[in-house]
Parts: sequence; C-alpha cells; structure tokens
Amino acid sequence: MSAGQRSERGTWAGLGLGPGLLYGGLATGTLGQIQWGERGLELSPGAAVVIGLVLFAGVGAAVLSLTRRNRQFEESDGDRLESETEAETDPPAVLTGDAIEGTQVALRRDDGDWQWRVLRREALAESPTRASTQSTATDRIERTRDAIDTAGLREVTDAAVRVYRDEDGIWRWTLVRADGSRVATAAEGYDDRESAEAAVSLVKDCGPEADVVDIEAAAITIATHHDRWQWQLVDDERRPLATGADEYERRADAVAAADTFVDRISDARVLDIDAFGVELYETGAVVSGSESKSESDEESEAEPGEEEEDGTWAWRLVDENSDIIADAPTTFETRPAAEDAATAALAALEDAAVTDAGDPAFERYPDPNIDSTGGADAGSDGDGWRWRLVDDAGRTVARAPRTASTADGAERATELIREAAPDAPVLEIDEAAYEVYADPDAAPEDDSVADRTKVDADDDSSSGESDAAEEATAVTDGSGTEPVDEGWRWRLVTTERDVVAEGAASYGDAGTATTALERIREDAREADVLAFETAAFRVYENDGDWRWRLLDEGGTVLADSDGEHDSRNEAIEAMLTLKERAPDADVVEIDAPEFELVAEGDGEGDGDGEDAEGWSWRLIDAAGRRVATAPTTYASRADARAAVDRFREQSNGSIHTVESATFQPSATDDAWRWRLIRPSGETLAVSGSEYATRDELDDRIDDVRETAAAARAYTTGAVTIQLVGSETWRWRLLDREREPILESTTAYPSRAAARDAVDDLEQASTSDVPIFAIDAGAAAVWLEQAADGWRWDLIDRDRTVLATAADAADKSGATAAVDDVQRLAPLAERIDVTEASFDIVERDGGWRWRLLDDDGHPVAIGEEATATKAAAHEAIDDVRSLLEVASVFELEGTAFERYRTDGDADADGDDENPWQWRLVDGNGETLLESTQAYETREATQDAIAALQSHATDGELTVAE
Repeated sequence: MSAGQRSERGTWAGLGLGPGLLYGGLATGTLGQIQWGERGLELSPGAAVVIGLVLFAGVGAAVLSLTRRNRQFEESDGDRLESETEAETDPPAVLTGDAIEGTQVALRRDDGDWQWRVLRREALAESPTRASTQSTATDRIERTRDAIDTAGLREVTDAAVRVYRDEDGIWRWTLVRADGSRVATAAEGYDDRESAEAAVSLVKDCGPEADVVDIEAAAITIATHHDRWQWQLVDDERRPLATGADEYERRADAVAAADTFVDRISDARVLDIDAFGVELYETGAVVSGSESKSESDEESEAEPGEEEEDGTWAWRLVDENSDIIADAPTTFETRPAAEDAATAALAALEDAAVTDAGDPAFERYPDPNIDSTGGADAGSDGDGWRWRLVDDAGRTVARAPRTASTADGAERATELIREAAPDAPVLEIDEAAYEVYADPDAAPEDDSVADRTKVDADDDSSSGESDAAEEATAVTDGSGTEPVDEGWRWRLVTTERDVVAEGAASYGDAGTATTALERIREDAREADVLAFETAAFRVYENDGDWRWRLLDEGGTVLADSDGEHDSRNEAIEAMLTLKERAPDADVVEIDAPEFELVAEGDGEGDGDGEDAEGWSWRLIDAAGRRVATAPTTYASRADARAAVDRFREQSNGSIHTVESATFQPSATDDAWRWRLIRPSGETLAVSGSEYATRDELDDRIDDVRETAAAARAYTTGAVTIQLVGSETWRWRLLDREREPILESTTAYPSRAAARDAVDDLEQASTSDVPIFAIDAGAAAVWLEQAADGWRWDLIDRDRTVLATAADAADKSGATAAVDDVQRLAPLAERIDVTEASFDIVERDGGWRWRLLDDDGHPVAIGEEATATKAAAHEAIDDVRSLLEVASVFELEGTAFERYRTDGDADADGDDENPWQWRLVDGNGETLLESTQAYETREATQDAIAALQSHATDGELTVAE
C-alpha cells in the first residue's frame, strides 16, 4: 500500500473516530453536570463519569466496525491496511446488476488522526450492449472515454432523423424515437450528402400524408418521371417486374401502352436464340419483280410493274439480339411457303461454297429440277449438273445450254468453254444461213430416211408383188444416193439455231462441200414436191449403175430392184417384168430435182400414210441422188410439206465455213442473246442474260472471252455464299440460278469479318435455328444476354419494344421472371402513382412497411417486422405522427442526446415525465446511456457535466 493510500485511510478513520470521542466526551461532561436528583435519580459525579466513558467506548467501537465493513479501497488484491489496528479485508464490491445506488463509510487518517465519512454511491450510465469478451468491453470503454471528451449536446424531444456517413463512406439516415429506438431506416445508401438529405426531405414532406397502397398480387403503376409518364408492372412487394420501353408526354399514352402490354404478354412466345433465328413476316404491297420459289407464286406471278395484294410473306435472319442480319428478297403467297424456303436454304448451307464477287469463276452445281436432257423434270432425283460462268462483277455471263448427267460431264463442258471461248469469232446469221463444217465422226449422221432406204433395199423383193404394184406408175428418171466422202458436211440453220435442212453426204474438204451446196441450193429453189396419186415405178442411177424402186402414193418404198443394171433400159426391162403383174401402173419419167415426202414407220394400211409413225422429206437431184434431208420427222404429211416450203424459202441463205467454235448472236423480243456453237452444231454455252442493244451484246462477248480464260472452277451445292465488298463487306446467299436467296443487312469492316460471320452461319445447326413469326397485333418475348446478365424484351412484328425486364438475372432467372410476368400481368390492377406512398410487404417472416417515392422506388423501410398486416398498418400510423414532429440533424461526431420519456410538458414548460440522456457516435450507435431519469433538463445536463468531469479519469474495476 502506498503512503498516500495509508494516509488517506488514516484520515478517513480519524474522521470516523473523532466524532465518537467528541460524543463520548460531551456525554461524560454532560452527564456529570446533569442534576439527576431533580429528575428522580440520584447519581454521584463519579458514577456519571463512568457512564460517559462506557458510552464513549461503545460509539468508538461502532464507528470502527462500520468503517471496516463499508470503506472502499482502490488497491490490488492482497493489500493490507498499514496500521496497527487494521485487519485484512477484501476489496469492496461495485454496483452490478439492477443496482444503481448504494452507501459506503470511508475511514481515513490525517496527520495521525482518524476521520471517517459516509459516502453515497450511484450508477450514472451503462452500455446499451454487451461484449462477448473482457478485452472487447475494455476497448469499448476506452472508445467511450475518448468520445465523452469531445461530445456535443443536442436535445431530442419526440423523434429525430439522423443523417450520417457510415464506415464505408456511404450516406444513410435513420428515424428514431426520443428513447433512441429505431423506427425506420433508409432503403438504400447514397453516394453524397445531398442525395441523403433529399431523401430525408421527401420522407419528412410526404410521409405524414402518404397513402397506403396495398397490392394483392400485382399492379400496373402509372407514374411521372421528369414530367413524362411511364408504366411499370410490380409484384405485391412493389418490386418492378416489367417496365415500359418509352416515356410519354401524356398519361393517356402511358395507360394505352400498359394496356397493350397486358393484352400481348400472356400469349407471347418466348424466344431463346443462341446464334440465329428465322423470322417469317408478312409484307405489304410489293412490286412483283422477285420470283417466288413456290409453285403457287409462279402461277400467280403479276405482270412487271403491277403490285401484288397485301398478304405476301417473306423471311429474314436475326441474331440473338433480335437484330436483322439478313433479309430474303423473295416473297411468298403463304407463310408455309416462306417457311419451306427458309428451311431449304438453311439445310443447303452445309454444302455451300464461299466465293468472292470479284473473282471470275466457273461454278458447277447440281440441278435436281432439270433432267440430263435439258428438260424440266419435277420428279428428278437430282442427277443433273449445270454450270455457269461468273465475271469479276458477280454477273453470270454464260450458262450451260443443257444439263450434264454427271459432275464430270459438267467439268468437261467448262474445259471446252475455257479452250474455245477466248478465240471464238462472231458469226452473223441473217434469218438463215448454211454452215459448212468438219464432221468429227467423218461419217453421215444417223438419219432415219437414209436408214430406211438402206433397210428397204435389203427387203425381200416379193414385197413389191402387192396389189398396189398393179396400179403403180413407172418412174424413168433414175436415182440413187451419192457415195459418202469423208470430212465435211453442211446444214441450213436459222438465227435461233433451228436446223432447216441437212446434207445427205460428207465431202472431202470444205471447198467440195461448198460447191455441192451451191448446186443443192439451186435445186431446192427449182424442185417440185412429188405427189403420187397412185403407186409409181421410178428408175434411178446409182454410181454409174441403174436401179429401180416402187413407191406408193405416200412415198413409201414398196419394192426395189434386186440388182444393178448397166443401162437405164435394162433397169426398165427388169421393172416391166414386175409391171406385168401390175398392168394399171403408169410409168412416169422425171428429169428434174424433186422433193419426196416420205412416210416413216411400217406403213401398213391402205397406202395413204395414215398409219405412219411420222413424216419426213428428202431432196432428190435430177440424177436421182439424195442430196438433202429433213433434220427430223414431223407429225403429219402437211407438216412435212410445210417444212419443205420453209427450206425452199430460206434456201438463199449465205454459206459460212465453220472451222472452230463461234459466237452467234440472235435478237428476239427487242433483246439480244448469243450462243457459243461448236462446228458440229452443238451449243456449248448461252448468254447469261439478255441485252438491250447489240453494242452491249458485243461488250459482253468480249467479257466472256476474258472471263473464260481467267476463271477458276469449283463445285458448289444447291446454294453459294458470295462475299461482296471493298471498303465494307457483305455476303449473299445465291441459289442455283445465282438469284439471291438471302442478303446480309449488316456491313462488315473487312472481308475476314464477313467470312467469320459466314462461318458462324454455316456452323449453326439447322435444328437449333428456331423459325418464328410475330403476327399483327401479337408480340414475342426476346431473351438476350446483356453486359449485366440476361434480360428480356417484349417486341412486336415491327421490332418495336413494348416492354423490357426491370432487372438483369442469370438465364434461368430471366426465364423464371418471364413466367412470373406472364402469370401476373392479367391479374394486375392499375395504380396511379403521382406521389409518395406506403406499401406493406412480407419480409423476414413478418410484415414490413415501406415508403416509396413517386417513381415507385423505396426510400424508407420499417425497422421491425410485425406479426400481422394490421400491425404493419398501425406502425404506418405511428411513423406518420413521428415524421410530423421529428427533427433532422447530421451526425458529424459523438454527441450527448438529451431526451424526455413519454409524456407532455406541463404549464411551466417542464415535462411531467423525467429526462434521460445517451451518448451517440457518428454512425448513430449508442455508446452509453443514463441509468436514471432526471426531473428537469438542467438536472440532466448537470449529470452529463459530472460524467464528463469524472469519467475520463476514473479507474477501471473488474467485478466478477
């Protein structure tokens, strides 16, 4: 024990003993002076002194006993009183539990004398919260001591709104009652003081009068924001589920937009597009320039310049953000037809070749709709192959004239074009012309007339012994076929490549063929058509020998000589032997070229040719040689006769020697076209399109020459993807005829970017590409991934956004949100939100109230949940009354708050109920609160001042 402590204890002991000695001395003297006899008691002076000493000893003993029991020692355990009379004692107990006051008698010695003092002990303040450990409690005590020194003073009469900044720098506020209990807190934190103060002003201004909006399931709120109207779909907790995409100047427009949303959301299809989707859409009136691929479109195709009726359908490609990335130029009469076209195009993408519009190329492609003979064949299995030549501008400058049976055949055809086109001259044909050409087979073409002549010559001569032979007329001019030379032939063709006549023989060289052709041309002009009224005999010369034949009135050979004769007369004599069996037959002598009409087939009948399989003609010169034949057979004798007349009319055509492939122009219907013809007459290629003028045609022929020489060749499928661009790039999907099926609407900065887009398109599985349509008056929900998560939009057919998600979520959350919106929208009641309002929500197993601004955003929320909704309504009434009287202050540091308990002030301004105080830090946390109440403000303030004077220096005592 320190000397000071011992001195202090001696002083207090002296103070306690002094009054006892004084009292004993006074008692002794007094007793000695009292006239006890007068009081009926006779005492001697000595007896009185003894009694006084006894009293003195008793008081002294009592004082010492009280001093030992009640004095307070501020010393560590084991200290003892340094006095001869001191006995060991435990430290005094501190006030704990509910005790707020107590009494102590302190004994001390001062200059060798003892004094004692009776002390009143009381608890001034206590912490409102507990600490789990002694060290934590100690830290809080030190924090409180520091706060007491700098704490200010304010008064809270009924309620207060505390505005403060928390440890994270976020501004918040709380509404507290006078006793410090929280009633409401800010629904959110604020970045700056001004925003927090604005929220407090709204709560103070609007809270006392705000209505309670009680939502059962959902509601459509119509609210103003910056003088514009907007709608929202909210749930029963006023959480926004959907928001209008636009703001409106008029409330009526916002209401109409909300009604449209409610009408369309329930039946809207939810579209989850991973990469691409196909949208079918109905177009308006369109100019019929694009061809539909459906059969019905071909049947109802409008004339150029006319407009189709409304109701045509088209399709387009959209990405996952609902942006249109490509559009189909073709329209269809029905939605299924458009869907079929889209499905077929997507399916063909897997085999599509990617080309550049600036590269000339031969494109080989399968054609399932055309057979290998070149005719239309809707039932084909797709065995035909075609090709086209595309120049560096992406124009088709040449096409295959017919379909090849195999891809190799199409490849060989393109190689022939590559070899022939660059040096091919232009051959002009005015109506009709003779072409003298080298025969690659060096033999006459298969000709049915020649074959029949040969076959008939081998028939049994007994066939001539028919009844018709008896009426035959003998022909005495003689005839036969010219020996077949090798190499060159001729044909008469029109500008449309219709073959009018063909030579019956080949010649050794072009000159010989030309000389013979000049004679034949003259014969054709002079020859008559031989008409047989009855059967007739005809004598003809064949390579120096003479023969005869019997023909019926249809020109059919009935019989032929069975041998050769050295002279004409011998042939006639042999013929007459047969004529004896046909005595009525006339002998007719012919000495000029004639056209013979020949019936093809068996010719079994009455000889008029009615049973013939077809008709043909041939030109016989004066020597009986067949010099020209029909290129084909005809359905009737009249048609064959018309073909002869056509030959005779066009027999004056010019003669051209054709030694290599030639471009042959032709004009029809005010348009020009060309063909590339081989010497054999085979058409190698035709022009890719028609041209308005001959000058343009010549330019295109030059283009074909250059393109064919430089073009590369590749094989594609049913469609081709073409990249087009220079500074910016686009892509097109072309069909077999190189007509656009789909054209990108997006421009790409480079070819590589366009190619990447095409690769993405090709990699998309057809089964994963949804096909959808948004009808007029309908809508669809579009899911898309944004930067903050998945969102949805409600869009109509024109891509107008009708509503959007209120919040982002993960994909499953966004899908669930759409389900909630579609379920709740039809149940929603409309609420006009023009000012702040209260609502009640179920939270934390109970009911809480919230105060929302005129935009529906929560600004305040009740501190505690109530057990029932009715109790929450009562809590709203309570907070309304508190807001009317609540003061607002900012917590800038620690402060004492003086407040009164429940009750009103009396007539003198003092409160009937007592006052209390608490110490609050800058975050609104109560550090210390008074343990007792005071009758006046002044008493409360005195207690605070006393605390400030002593608490900072008070030593810490730990009581178990």
